[in-house]
Amino acid sequence: MISPARALSSDNARQLALFESRLTPAQQKFVNDVVAFRNINGVTSHPKMHSLSLRAEAALVFGKQSATARPLHVCSNLGEVARFVSDASEFPKTVQDHLKGALFEQLRSVTTRESDNLAHAVAAARVSDTNTTESCVEVGNEHALPTESHRALKMVAAYGRAGKRAHNGENCRTVAGEHGIDTPEARLALEMFAVKGLAGKRARNGEPPYKIAREHGMQTWGDAWKKLQQIASQAAPS
Repeated sequence: MISPARALSSDNARQLALFESRLTPAQQKFVNDVVAFRNINGVTSHPKMHSLSLRAEAALVFGKQSATARPLHVCSNLGEVARFVSDASEFPKTVQDHLKGALFEQLRSVTTRESDNLAHAVAAARVSDTNTTESCVEVGNEHALPTESHRALKMVAAYGRAGKRAHNGENCRTVAGEHGIDTPEARLALEMFAVKGLAGKRARNGEPPYKIAREHGMQTWGDAWKKLQQIASQAAPS
């Protein structure tokens, strides 16, 4: 998550708080690592392994007796799953990839009906991950998030990958569309990151605010626009 362009408003803070402290730091790191692994390595689906428990899959891959396998699901055994995957690090990369791919499919299928905390944690990891773009609408639906969390998830995205893209100069309108960010407060957060980043730099270099706003997909009203104009006026020769 990147730093805000200004102090968090109480509403932004409240929305982000819906996705905080859901898991222990170690558990959240494990979830983040699995999501990032999926994106970096192009592991998107392992339907065969999704139907097996991780322990059963390991028994087949490692040639163990299937009788030793027992169900091992992330909802009820997250800590044990993390240790199990870590213990597999001595095996070939293809085996590790299959295990993590199967685990991601389990994480992806977790809904709030099964585990409210885990569903929120996985949803947040997916929309804020720096290596891929997922729609908040689709992710929220997949994890069956309640309405308030759906809205808050868009703020999580704005303070994650989406905000970083806006900060680096990508068009805010395009970024918002690709990330499913359609709430006024999350869209404003995106534009504030743009102002803190390349859009603001251009204003300090003397470029016209309207030109910058048009090219960065920013709205010409609201706090981000006012901030952009302020930067431009301070940069203008006296």
